[in-house]
Amino acid sequence: MPITSKWIITHDGVSYPAGDVVSVLSVEAEDELISYGIAKRVPVIEVAAGSLLSNVSGDDETALTPAEFSELSAADQKDELISLDIDPASNEPGRIDQYITWYENQVIGNDHT
Repeated sequence: MPITSKWIITHDGVSYPAGDVVSVLSVEAEDELISYGIAKRVPVIEVAAGSLLSNVSGDDETALTPAEFSELSAADQKDELISLDIDPASNEPGRIDQYITWYENQVIGNDHT
């Protein structure tokens, strides 16, 4: 499961800035960062029907991860944030931060910190 970190993570020569979603680490490396309190898991959550980000398979709808959200075009990012009743930021880092905040706050039954 992807994580976000309070610090820069460097893995295989690639640096991931603080706050970026990182999904290339082993489970053991993720667990170690989490145990030190410098990273946390990024959950997968369900979203409302009709959302651009929903991956509909029968009645199952799952939101994209923040990493997947960051791959959307600027227009699609803005449309999705508007559909979530969020006034989109004018720049991509701001929109990604908004989505990550929404993503973390809307997890049903999530006990992450």
